[in-house]
Amino acid sequence: MNLAIDLKDHVRRAIASAWDEFAREHPLLSQAIDQEMLVEQAMACIADDAEYKSAMEQAAAVGIGVSAIDSFVARFVARWIKALV
Repeated sequence: MNLAIDLKDHVRRAIASAWDEFAREHPLLSQAIDQEMLVEQAMACIADDAEYKSAMEQAAAVGIGVSAIDSFVARFVARWIKALV
């Protein structure tokens, strides 16, 4: 089974869901950062991440589907955004 996902969409939704908290914690920085730029950078980071690759392989092997990948992407993006500052 080949698990195909729209990584950009998953990353975009994860950033959008984390954005309010980020904006509260870093109001000036959140005004200066373009969310689409973050989406592109996060996609590049996550696509190279060994844990992500492993999660995709496991998801495809056992058929756990997109919801598990969505959860992984959300956690990855949350950690990634915190690491920015």
